[in-house]
Amino acid sequence: MKTTPCVSIVLVCYNYAHLLPRALEGIASQTFRDFEIVFVNNGSTDNSLPVFEEFIAKHSDIAYQICDIKTNIGVAHGDNTGAYAAKGEYLLFHDADDWMDPDTLQKLTDAAYSCDADRVISAFKDVDDDGNILQMQLLASDPIYWFYGMQQANLFKRSIYIQNQIQVSDSLWIDSEKTLKFSQYVKKAAYVYDPCYNYLVHTDSTSRNSELYKHIWTTPRYSFSDFLNICMSVFDSCSDSKTRFAIEYQICHNYYSYIYQFLRDAPYKEKCKNYVRLHEIMESALPDYLHNPYIWGKNNHIRKYAIRIIRLSSLLERTHTMKLGLLGYHLLSKIMYFQV
Repeated sequence: MKTTPCVSIVLVCYNYAHLLPRALEGIASQTFRDFEIVFVNNGSTDNSLPVFEEFIAKHSDIAYQICDIKTNIGVAHGDNTGAYAAKGEYLLFHDADDWMDPDTLQKLTDAAYSCDADRVISAFKDVDDDGNILQMQLLASDPIYWFYGMQQANLFKRSIYIQNQIQVSDSLWIDSEKTLKFSQYVKKAAYVYDPCYNYLVHTDSTSRNSELYKHIWTTPRYSFSDFLNICMSVFDSCSDSKTRFAIEYQICHNYYSYIYQFLRDAPYKEKCKNYVRLHEIMESALPDYLHNPYIWGKNNHIRKYAIRIIRLSSLLERTHTMKLGLLGYHLLSKIMYFQV
């Protein structure tokens, strides 16, 4: 009799009792049933744990584990806890405020078993609180653009995760860090092009925090330098040129996201001062990043407008007019919000 589930759904929850039922019902609705839930109650002070226990009482056919952590240890360490407690062949990291379409696990596992994949990467949907689709996050024609990016609706082979002792840190770059560290061991990957996972975009997200720029050099969680060091440790150990370009491209994506999101509400002089410092760090680590072919390729697509912003920003840097571009962005950001 089989005792190991195919998929372990690692669900880390901190004070999301009001949104948790939707996530759990999405899991219960799956047409593919060979899974377990590893519920990490990450120091919640609301009734998140009772909500999960009530759900399990109604769905006795669902295998589960509970990791009840008394003090919040952060999303990353919660993921680490869940991953190492899991028993499944594959790991799926599920945010407590997101939800899956009924056929999500079926599509992901079909793709995994089609080639004994070490990782499955899927398109997904950005949605609002009411479930309205804000944007389809479709895979690029060359999936390498996604390989080191988001982790939503991904399957990770657990044996690789455990054998290589992968751990992620409590930073704003948890998705990129996890996929970077894991993907250097991936020999086979599979892709699901049909979006079947709903990623909730909060209106009060961290990227909209007007005070964020004040903390970028003093708070490790927001440190671009720390993220860059993680990326460079993988980049330097890799000899394949295509993979190195892909990692470098992902660094560029986060670099420009950092400039535009973190500095959005800073005064113009602060924008320029922080940009100069960030640019010096970037050039020191990757002096040739502006020549990365993925930046200028024809089929790049991560987000609807992201590649345009990356190309424009790269052009501004090549022509030494980024400060002028930041002035335009400064004025526009007073009117509307841009997300890279």
